[in-house]
Amino acid sequence: MTKSLGTWVIFLVLLILRPATATSNDPYSVLKVPNTASQDEIRRSYRSLCLKYHPDKNVAKSTKEKKQCEDTFKEIQKAYSLIGNPETRKNHDIMARYSTPYAARRQPGSQFHTFDGQRYNSVDEIFQEFFRQQQRQRSAFGAPSFGVRAPVDFFNLSRFKSVYIQTVSVSLEDLYTGRTGFEMSLKASLWQRLTAAFRGGLGWVLLYQSVLFALPIMRISKALSFVVGIIMFQSNIPEPNRLKFYTTLQAGYKEGTKFTFSEERFDTIFILKEMEHKNFVRQGNDLHTTIYVTPRQARRGTKIRHSHLDGTPLLIHVPAGTKNGQLIRLAEKGWLDRRKNTRGDLLVQVRVKSMSRRRWP
Repeated sequence: MTKSLGTWVIFLVLLILRPATATSNDPYSVLKVPNTASQDEIRRSYRSLCLKYHPDKNVAKSTKEKKQCEDTFKEIQKAYSLIGNPETRKNHDIMARYSTPYAARRQPGSQFHTFDGQRYNSVDEIFQEFFRQQQRQRSAFGAPSFGVRAPVDFFNLSRFKSVYIQTVSVSLEDLYTGRTGFEMSLKASLWQRLTAAFRGGLGWVLLYQSVLFALPIMRISKALSFVVGIIMFQSNIPEPNRLKFYTTLQAGYKEGTKFTFSEERFDTIFILKEMEHKNFVRQGNDLHTTIYVTPRQARRGTKIRHSHLDGTPLLIHVPAGTKNGQLIRLAEKGWLDRRKNTRGDLLVQVRVKSMSRRRWP
């Protein structure tokens, strides 16, 4: 729906701009010369029009006519400032003809783009050549470049991606034992799509294109220019190809483990996050749990049955004289260290229940 709306808005704006570009706002039309005219032809036409519409030459006319001549004279001055100099003319022509990469124009019957009398295979090459010219001009006059460089393949959108980064909650049991066919769902709201596009660099290119497209509309309305730019930018933010991803969790994975799925225009990164467990806590490669005994069991000693994370039964020996809070270590019953292929320990904290309470904690 958004893309369809953006397409219609862009189409309507182009219809509005078509007569505007042929009016006196075009410097070539103001100076009454074709856009292929030489600089001498532009200069001669400029001088002729200045003599015709100069305020000093129209003092005998009515107030309304003098105002029209004055406005026309100002337009002539503005038009000449845009195309009267070869360098400023180049800048004007490239922005007028290639104000956005989507508006790339080829000569009829030709597979090439043209600029400054040269042929190029893409608009991207034109922008590179334009920036190289600017840098050569700065160097020729000894001016600093301020780090301005030709944007290498900047408008080739295949170079950029949307990069999604999302955490996915996983139970401690699944991380301990492993799990096949684990499903991860990607959230792709508008804000997340925008964040992903800028993270991968694609958002900056689309934003630049939208700004260039909307700039000419400012001649009609600043508000319309802003709205069209926003709609165009938003409608071109790509949506992910899929929202469901599946993977295999190997036993011993920990919080922070990343899974990356790369596609043509998208990178999706899922980061595992451990869910809290009611009985177990992982610290490094060690697991911690708690058992409860009565004062009599702690005094005489006992054996307590307890279930491990994977459901296997544990028989924990509580020695006589155990104090409240004492730790019992079960060697190699903890977390799997995948790099060393060893296991940590299971640390069992013994809590002595107070007999004054009716219910045990």
